[in-house]
Amino acid sequence: MYLRILVLVLCACLAASCHSESRFVFIPENESSATLSIGVNTVHAATGEEILLSASRKNHGAWVEVPHKSLSPDDCWMVQPPDPVEQEVAGNVRWLLAPLGQGKFNLGLREDGKRTLVISEPGTYTLTATSSVWCGESVASENRIVLNISPDQ
Repeated sequence: MYLRILVLVLCACLAASCHSESRFVFIPENESSATLSIGVNTVHAATGEEILLSASRKNHGAWVEVPHKSLSPDDCWMVQPPDPVEQEVAGNVRWLLAPLGQGKFNLGLREDGKRTLVISEPGTYTLTATSSVWCGESVASENRIVLNISPDQ
């Protein structure tokens, strides 16, 4: 019985020593921000044709390492600072197609991280994206892409 209690106390002590407040984390040194660029494999497609979407995100601003216990509950922090350039984040952004209602996103999973779009009606469409970022405001894509969709041949 005493051995069981001793083991439980030791486990509790070990768990407490691993608590996140004893480690170091990264916070933005000043203001952090990001920019988002989007791309497609073609701007001319037929209805029902798959369009590949890609996006890259550039993170701006310096990060400093501080003890986690020095932060307040509302402070933003990360275990590692973000990469300066994230090459393929298409699966981690919100895609917006105007006019609404004619596009279907992600009809199947891709190993390369890109996303897909299929548009069901001919016309001219505008594609943009937004991205959440750690410790900063959400960002809209720097560029807009105009897609020209023709009737299925």
